[in-house]
Amino acid sequence: MFDRDDALVDPLTEAEFDAAFAALIDGVEREQASRARAARLAAEERLRGAPGAGAAAAIERFTGEGALPDQPDTLLLDALRAARRLESWAQARQLAVIAELAARRSPRAGNPHEAPDSPRESPLAFRAVADEVAFELSVSRYAAEQRLDLAMTLSGRLPRTLDALEGGEIDYPKALAIAESSHGLADGAAETVESRALAVAPERTTAELRRVLAHAVIAADPAGARRRAEAAQEDRRVAFTQVSDGMCDVWMHLPAPGAMAIKAAIGALARRAKTPGDRRTADQRRADVAVEVFLRALEDPALPRTRQGRPHILVTVPASTLTGAGEEPAYLGGYGPIVAELSRDVVANGTWRCAITDDAHGTLLGLGTSTHTPGYRHHSAGARHVTVRDRTCRFVGCANPAETADLDHRVPYPRGATCECETGSLCPYHHRVKHETGFRVRGSQDPADPVGTLIWTSPTGRERKDYPAVLAPPGLPGMGQPPPGSPPGESPPVTSAGGRESDEPVGERIEEAQDPPPF
Repeated sequence: MFDRDDALVDPLTEAEFDAAFAALIDGVEREQASRARAARLAAEERLRGAPGAGAAAAIERFTGEGALPDQPDTLLLDALRAARRLESWAQARQLAVIAELAARRSPRAGNPHEAPDSPRESPLAFRAVADEVAFELSVSRYAAEQRLDLAMTLSGRLPRTLDALEGGEIDYPKALAIAESSHGLADGAAETVESRALAVAPERTTAELRRVLAHAVIAADPAGARRRAEAAQEDRRVAFTQVSDGMCDVWMHLPAPGAMAIKAAIGALARRAKTPGDRRTADQRRADVAVEVFLRALEDPALPRTRQGRPHILVTVPASTLTGAGEEPAYLGGYGPIVAELSRDVVANGTWRCAITDDAHGTLLGLGTSTHTPGYRHHSAGARHVTVRDRTCRFVGCANPAETADLDHRVPYPRGATCECETGSLCPYHHRVKHETGFRVRGSQDPADPVGTLIWTSPTGRERKDYPAVLAPPGLPGMGQPPPGSPPGESPPVTSAGGRESDEPVGERIEEAQDPPPF
């Protein structure tokens, strides 16, 4: 029996209760703060550790929405480095995927994912891996070729460089520099160069690393260096890269003596071009005289002709822009949009031809045959139509110009029709890819797509659409409808003007097929 007098109940005063409760809350808060500090320290360790899912979560914690203003400078710099390492990790994984895909397409190894004698198991199909990579990543074929070559090199003879990339010790440009330096080296020499490069690469810039590599390559194989210098001349080329504001970079990869001769000639011409009151800088004069050299060359009547006739550049200009009624941009063939004033300067001495566009999509419906350029030689109206409609090779992402492309029949002649709706421009390489690998193409039946839209299917069944060039922004005056003040029923055309032509695409390499397909 419980005796009330034995209960020893000592009730707390209100002040004592408040103090006890405050101590309890303080203990809980200290425990929570300790756990938060531990979690933060763990996240900071992951931030500074190996790249991967943990590092990605730490980056998100410290740089996610609303988190950045609360972080000290040192942690922001840690996050910056961590993001770069994570980028390298992801690129290494991407290269591993590309190498695996290439291995499956290799004619030297059986592919368990393919039936025997698959058309995808051919040398061309192996090269077409670059097209499939470009197709999937929406990059140029040149960029995809670079990734394929790097993937094969790192997964094969330079695995330590691939590990360094995956570990975030180096970035993609440094991995590319190491891989490029190994080309032409025996395996032993390549390993020696790789070891020297990886010892210094994490703390060097890419430019500094390339100088280290150049010295290491010569030291590792002096005789080979001489042979490679001779062989390197086979890679001489000229490339064009579109940049902003109507400008273009011209890049030449030349033997040094030839390059120095060009430098001397341009310098001398620029000095001669300077006149009293000339306010151009030396750089501007050098650029101007270089262009003049090639403009004069295009006047040579002995130059070979293309499908479009004599060498020229193609500028597509809205009628409203041409007349000064509007300022809509024009399109410079092989380059892209240019401002109205520049287009009017170009067409002032060019050849004009009428073009009618679809109001809904701005794509080509018809191309006139009349021009007012003396000496114009007639060419197939269908070929002209396809060239102006397409502007470039119609393989997804390819920028090779239509003027130098093959006319491809989607259904080979004579089984298929030869009209414009069944033909398209394919550069010689992609013409072969279409007929000799697993890539397939068909015309879109979607009424929302402009006429001439193609649907490409990759060897793995992925589909991408390629649209015909938009010659004119839809629904604007001069784009298939009369400008204000025109008589009823009059439909002034888009006017294209020519005069000269670049024979290589902007930012792309042209690769001629060894054996043009008989289509």
